[in-house]
Amino acid sequence: MAEVDLSEVERYLKIFQENPDSRVFAPLADLYRRLGRLREAEEICREGLLRHPYYAGGKVALAHILLDAGRYGEASQEAEAVVTYYPDNLLARKILIRALGAENKLDNARREFEALKQRLS
Repeated sequence: MAEVDLSEVERYLKIFQENPDSRVFAPLADLYRRLGRLREAEEICREGLLRHPYYAGGKVALAHILLDAGRYGEASQEAEAVVTYYPDNLLARKILIRALGAENKLDNARREFEALKQRLS
């Protein structure tokens, strides 16, 4: 489990509770993910995405949560949706590669890895 500053969680949670329409749901959900609280992270993320369905940061956060939960098919779908519209989103592409690899879709994972290498060069 990653080191998480709990005061940061409290700060984001307060903002989220005061303004549920804010996009702070994405970093808040990511902090919950890093704490290993995947169910709560997913709930926060899905609630935020109801309000901001096209917010790439929220979709990436959800993809990362699903990846950590071992729900690779769902993770790859979320990450792929971001990569399709934002090919330079490196985190989404990395999540997609990991999810495809875990699904044993190695040709697709290699193709995405090559695309990632091109973006980095």
